[in-house]
Amino acid sequence: MEETWETRHILLWKKVPPHSSREEGLKYFVVLIPIIHHNNLQFSVFIRHNNDSGTLFED
Repeated sequence: MEETWETRHILLWKKVPPHSSREEGLKYFVVLIPIIHHNNLQFSVFIRHNNDSGTLFED
């Protein structure tokens, strides 16, 4: 797979421990924001991924 910023942010996200604390997750999310903002569609996918895994975002 060709590595682009899209694949990099997905690979980075997968490195977050599944049971990391909310604070750790938020710190990690802040690091990823500059990458995600290049593409609003990719941002939406990231948010959906977080909701599916039950971390970071609570509606």
